[in-house]
Amino acid sequence: MVGGKASGNIVSYGLGDWYDVGPAAPGNSQLTTAGVTATAIYLQDLQVMQKAAQLLANQTDATQFASSITTTTNAYNTKVPDQRRLV
Repeated sequence: MVGGKASGNIVSYGLGDWYDVGPAAPGNSQLTTAGVTATAIYLQDLQVMQKAAQLLANQTDATQFASSITTTTNAYNTKVPDQRRLV
């Protein structure tokens, strides 16, 4: 699971915004850390899993995913600049 790659609920793993345009030639992320992109996608995945658990009437899993969403969102908002905060 991707969450196993998280440190302090931030997923700093993967390519990040791997083709961003920055001071060097396009390629590996230059201006966006992997933690921003990977954590945002991880949060989206958690939201989908929570909704699936709710549709399947699995309240235990839905509650666990909701808790992970809150914890990860708070960690993300603490780590990244205000202009990139998640709502």
